[in-house]
Amino acid sequence: MQMPERLDAFQDVPTIQIYRTDDIVNEEVLKLYAHPDIYHYDNPENLWEKKHAELEPLFMSIVYCVANYAQLTDPSFYQLELDGWCVTTPESNTHLLKHDHAEHADIIATYYAVNDNPDRQGDILMYKPDIDLAFQYRPFPGTLLLFPGNWSHQVTPYTGARFSIATNIRIKYE
Repeated sequence: MQMPERLDAFQDVPTIQIYRTDDIVNEEVLKLYAHPDIYHYDNPENLWEKKHAELEPLFMSIVYCVANYAQLTDPSFYQLELDGWCVTTPESNTHLLKHDHAEHADIIATYYAVNDNPDRQGDILMYKPDIDLAFQYRPFPGTLLLFPGNWSHQVTPYTGARFSIATNIRIKYE
């Protein structure tokens, strides 16, 4: 497995980072897509505590990317706490209202495994707290998006199936 490659989409906004994972990561994650009864948003269990082999490549990718991300703010971090869940949406008009994770996360990581949307709807809008400006991103399969937990975000309406893994990340410093 290769470590994810950072994409250039938001190079001028270092607090938003997008990585492209290798095909092995997405192939493993897609195995979970066949189990929507276990991996869905309403399941209160922390996805990362399940220790499924299919999640290991993605877990390693997230840790690698978040470690690089944390270096931007403070290189003395020593531990990451991850709380993850799957977001599986059927082929219907779906969206996510504007919200933030400020009470639960220093960093939000979202991995997109399936984005079956030929019209490229369903963009994520991320709002920096001190300005009234939205950064817009159109996810595609195999990408990992990182941004601050205190940024509000929303997903615009879309049709088609989508399977993503969202993770709240707390960083502990020395």
